[in-house]
Amino acid sequence: AGFGDRYEFVEGSAFDVDWGEPATYDLALIANVCHLFGENTNLQLLRRVADALRPAGRVAIVDILPTERGDGPRPAVLYALGLVLRTSSGRIYPYSTFRRWLGQGGFEAPRRRELPGPFPFTLITATRR
Repeated sequence: AGFGDRYEFVEGSAFDVDWGEPATYDLALIANVCHLFGENTNLQLLRRVADALRPAGRVAIVDILPTERGDGPRPAVLYALGLVLRTSSGRIYPYSTFRRWLGQGGFEAPRRRELPGPFPFTLITATRR
């Protein structure tokens, strides 16, 4: 599409890959990842991402979110059951948890948007302070 010079794909573990100079990126995408880890690991990840973003840089998180009570929607609850069976600390988190992590991780103005499709994917965006 002619935008190859506008992005950089960095391969490796988000927890230890060298992202180069701090505060260099405009946008970080965390897609379908947070449900695999426990709360402390997700907060660590968001803090690391904040360090890599320029001031006013944005993070975009895509994940499956349950209701605040954790009792729906049905596909999310069934997915959560599968996480219990295949991960040691993974689970799905409600939006309030993401808001807390983002605030503690150096972000502000979180917003959410439900994405269309058969699964309850949500897009959460926030801006680095």
